[in-house]
Amino acid sequence: MALKAFAAQVEEGREGKDGKPSVGPVYRNLLSKKEYPPLDRDVTTSWDIFRYEIISKSTRNLSLY
Repeated sequence: MALKAFAAQVEEGREGKDGKPSVGPVYRNLLSKKEYPPLDRDVTTSWDIFRYEIISKSTRNLSLY
């Protein structure tokens, strides 16, 4: 039985230099292999995703602010 791949490597890993730690390779969804869909420049953290998707739709729940 062959294993299915669900992620594609989009960036190589880098070795640490000048006291900075090494960085492993970057993997994304298979659809993202050719930059589809394009990345949103305003979203850089998981908090941004939460804020845009949840808080913007839950304007009555003040505990989220």
